[in-house]
Amino acid sequence: MKVTIYIEKKNFDLFFTWLNRISQGVVSQRPMRYQIVPDGFNQPLQIALTANEYAAIQDTEADLERLQEEIGGELHFAPDPIDIEKIAASGIIKKAQRYDMLADVVMTALELTSCIPGLTPLEALVIADREWIAEEKNTEFEQEW
Repeated sequence: MKVTIYIEKKNFDLFFTWLNRISQGVVSQRPMRYQIVPDGFNQPLQIALTANEYAAIQDTEADLERLQEEIGGELHFAPDPIDIEKIAASGIIKKAQRYDMLADVVMTALELTSCIPGLTPLEALVIADREWIAEEKNTEFEQEW
């Protein structure tokens, strides 16, 4: 599934940087306007996002809106190294919920941690995510062809 959005052509580098920050768990306010129709732009640039990229943007904006109400002012959040694991685990859980595979991912992660000594919960979630969600994506791709 793809989601199409439009930005001003000159803002592509800003948008690309912002999207990469989001994927690394850095939450910051949107540096430019985007929308789902090209109206109102001088030089609209069409960008096709994956469903996961678009969902990450929507999650970030919802988090920022909540923080804006609680704190106010210009917001930029870069997690501490310890918090990065929590953010990554939260992202995997959100993605598993979107694919309606949360129970499968969590059970596989639990089984992995009980079978493999020294495996961290995040490592187990990453492996389970790749096993279930990547498998689901491959099945979707094969069905399209």
